[in-house]
Amino acid sequence: MGDVDAQKTIQITAPTHPLAGGLTGLTSVVSADSRFVWGVPAAAATKVATIAGQANHAAIFAYEKAVSRVGMTAPERRVGWFANRAVPAQLNENGWQRFEAAVSWAAQLPTVASTSTVEFVDMLSA
Repeated sequence: MGDVDAQKTIQITAPTHPLAGGLTGLTSVVSADSRFVWGVPAAAATKVATIAGQANHAAIFAYEKAVSRVGMTAPERRVGWFANRAVPAQLNENGWQRFEAAVSWAAQLPTVASTSTVEFVDMLSA
């Protein structure tokens, strides 16, 4: 486990997994250079994305319920995700979609096509 500075993209390695959301290849997930965290999951995990150019550093990975994790068995689905606490402020549309996919998959929520748009309004200048 570690982190790496000045990142904007992740490399999707399992495009058919729900956490990839149909994206493939090198994918921008933030709007500005950010520090990404990474892990080295157990063999039972699905590596969905890696740090760009670093195939052994998993940026998004998933464990199904009851599979072997490092040091324990997963009691429920688990997701490893690249964002540290500062990254959410920099997420772009692809990044937010990966976050929503991670939460939905881990919680086993039904898949719903998103058509909503978030708009931030500056109330002071109105």
